[in-house]
Amino acid sequence: MVVAVGTITGDLVLTDPDEVANYAYLYERLRSAAISPAESLDSFASVADGLPAYTRR
Repeated sequence: MVVAVGTITGDLVLTDPDEVANYAYLYERLRSAAISPAESLDSFASVADGLPAYTRR
C-alpha cells in the first residue's frame, strides 16, 4: 500500500508499512463514522431549509 498526502508545499508519499497502517486505520475510522449519501443529502436539505430566503436562488 501507498499513502499520498498533499501538503501546501508539495506531496508526501509514504510506503513504510507501519506509517501506511496508521493512515489506513484513520481512514477506516472516518469511513465508519461517515453518514450515507442519502443522509448527507437530507442533512444539506435541512440546513438549506433553515437559511434565509435571500440566500436561495
